[in-house]
Amino acid sequence: ARVLAVIAVEQQISGSRQIVLDLLERGLRWVDEFAESDPSGAVAVIDVLAPLAKDNGSLTARREPLLEKAVAQEPGNAEVLSELALIYEGRKDLQKCTSLLAPHRDSLGDTEGARILGQIYAEQGDLEASFVLLAPYAEGRLKQLRVAEQAYGDAVKKTGDAALEQLKQ
Repeated sequence: ARVLAVIAVEQQISGSRQIVLDLLERGLRWVDEFAESDPSGAVAVIDVLAPLAKDNGSLTARREPLLEKAVAQEPGNAEVLSELALIYEGRKDLQKCTSLLAPHRDSLGDTEGARILGQIYAEQGDLEASFVLLAPYAEGRLKQLRVAEQAYGDAVKKTGDAALEQLKQ
């Protein structure tokens, strides 16, 4: 999937739309080929193809059945569960979210699935269960924010130092 993405980006930059269309077609054949044996891999290919498609609605529609197959193959995979739950949440089908996520609530970690189930529990008034799910989710995002803030600060300092050096010359 990564190789396909790199080739596609290179071709978009060079302006060759036909090659991008050929890559889309090849990628969709891979999705069809691996849908049964490796549905998670097929989803990864779709995710790479989506930015290349003019209308990625058909690609998005293909994700749900593939994710359902992936959950059947890997029922304890919190990332796959979360991806499917995001689709259900987008349709406001909170019952399906709960049915999918609740059996795995102790292993959702800081995934989007933990956020979704935590919010559902909060809306139902089960604040304790909600907190247990949302605390790791929020903590994980705060760590990411701190890393991003540090990187931003370092970039600003580096840019400022470089500008100062240019002014000295």
